[in-house]
Amino acid sequence: PKGRRPAPEESRPEASPATMVGSGASRPKGRRGQTAK
Repeated sequence: PKGRRPAPEESRPEASPATMVGSGASRPKGRRGQTAK
């Protein structure tokens, strides 16, 4: 799945907003995805 295992270019939350939302929403706060938001 995209939210679980993003593509190599989407591995970086800064480069991919979709990954940031998918990972941040699933993972606890304080993660890079949530911190960037």
